[in-house]
Amino acid sequence: MKKITGSQDRRTFLKTTVAAAGGLAVGTFLRTVSAQPKVTTIRTGFTLAPEHPIGQLLRRWGENLNKKTNGAFVVQVHGGGVLGSGRTAPEGVAIGTLESYWVDPAEYASFNQALNILSAPYMWSDRKILQKAVQDPSIIEPLYAPVVKKGIRCLCIGYSGTRMLTTKNTPAKKPEDLKGLRIRVPEVPVFRDMVASWGATPTPIPMADIFTSLQGGMVDGQENPYPQILSNRFYEVQKYLIHTSHIVQTGSIIFNEKLFQAQPKEFQKILFETAQEAVDWYLAFLTSDEGKMLEQLKGYGMTVVEPDVKAFQEATNKIFDKYDPIWTKALRDKIQNYKI
Repeated sequence: MKKITGSQDRRTFLKTTVAAAGGLAVGTFLRTVSAQPKVTTIRTGFTLAPEHPIGQLLRRWGENLNKKTNGAFVVQVHGGGVLGSGRTAPEGVAIGTLESYWVDPAEYASFNQALNILSAPYMWSDRKILQKAVQDPSIIEPLYAPVVKKGIRCLCIGYSGTRMLTTKNTPAKKPEDLKGLRIRVPEVPVFRDMVASWGATPTPIPMADIFTSLQGGMVDGQENPYPQILSNRFYEVQKYLIHTSHIVQTGSIIFNEKLFQAQPKEFQKILFETAQEAVDWYLAFLTSDEGKMLEQLKGYGMTVVEPDVKAFQEATNKIFDKYDPIWTKALRDKIQNYKI
């Protein structure tokens, strides 16, 4: 029988201890790795110029979402329409090739034509009423039930600016002054019908091409809120800023429904909360800064025209005969008479 010395015994003990410790370390490492939360990357964006303040809205949403979920989400924000247009990006969100996007509900009304009501002309009397009403389930749930079934979850809706008319040579004070003018509109039927009701020729052109179209004379005017007029430098090719205030506009953060349903309930709640916080911030930002933006536009040489707003509103009333059967007159009456 072979005798085991004390030194051999100690070496055997050390090897066994090291091996056991190594196994314990590996096991601990594997458990630590498996315990790490899954990080979901969300690509989101908007069609407006990259420097537009909508970028700030989306970055705030992403930062708060990342913080409140302990890093479970990372939001990448892309401006300038690099992820798609107001029409193609929502289609990507619906099928899952894109996780999220900021867009006017009217631009994805192909999923439910009644969504046009949210950004229809002279629909909202006040931005604060809009911000409150779009959180009312009796208004929003019927509009979005068909949209959810087609793959889009709307995380929030909020005020995104008041659209004004601009022209190169015509200080229009009433709709008749626009006769014969070509006015750029987004690819949204209710916008086209609105401009046509004024006697002008609506001309759909993508956001990225508006400046060159105005510069080259393809169109005589366009209509957008102050931030778009500033960030796209329309003041360089437009002389008159006409305060029609024809659309108190909505914007929305949309999200792929399949990805939304894959999240735990706690994260779903945080997705909603952080998105709402972002649009509430944007309402406060615009309310505070729109006056400054107007002064900037004046400083760049634009002449402000105060038109007969009632005449513009009355001209657009005729389009309701076309759209009331789609969004229902009952819903229009509820929105236009909404109180807070």
